[in-house]
Amino acid sequence: MNETNIMKMLEGLGHPEYFEMLDFVERTLAEKTTEHVGGGKIEIAYSRFDHTKRVLAWSLRLYERSERKDKIDLDSLIIATIFHDVGRAVSDVQKIPHSTAGVPITKAYLEKKGYAAEKIDYVCSLVAQHSDKQRMKEEGLDFGLLMLMEADLLDDMGALGIVMDCMITESRNRDARFEDCFRHITNYTLRMQEEENPMVSPEGIAIWGEKTRITRQFMEALREDIAI
Repeated sequence: MNETNIMKMLEGLGHPEYFEMLDFVERTLAEKTTEHVGGGKIEIAYSRFDHTKRVLAWSLRLYERSERKDKIDLDSLIIATIFHDVGRAVSDVQKIPHSTAGVPITKAYLEKKGYAAEKIDYVCSLVAQHSDKQRMKEEGLDFGLLMLMEADLLDDMGALGIVMDCMITESRNRDARFEDCFRHITNYTLRMQEEENPMVSPEGIAIWGEKTRITRQFMEALREDIAI
């Protein structure tokens, strides 16, 4: 989903404050484009703000498909998704997890805008816990938190994961061959897609399955094209 489509989805909800939040997060991240925590993303121009917008799109898609809308506070989910990675602007300096670092930034913003204390506490709890993916199958887990976790995992997978693997391969070796890309995709995106489906919700499971199917089909076609 491109930026225009994301903005159209938000416009349809009729809450202009979401755009102000996105502007604030973009400015706070201040063009922060790399992970600084290891892994291939540090080798390419990986934008955390672009990631935030993509996760927001996945949150909205998951919500649209969900049959449990009555158990999800959509407004809080959207706000928490917008702020979920804002802590990456300071986590490297503070030497704490980005999910922890993002809480005071989120809280200060929402307090300044006059949000109710109960709403602020809930949104901040989603930001604080969104990285604890091992809890996804925990019985009784808040549905809003689960949806944020699933949206966060769905990004960078499937077709996007394939493209990112190729970008990383080329960044490591300007003379990389098609076979090098094939091996990198096999070791990363394809491997992660074919591990146990980490999703919990029916809609999350279905989307992960779609991404896995796309990845497998691409790799089968690429294998034939380069005669491996």
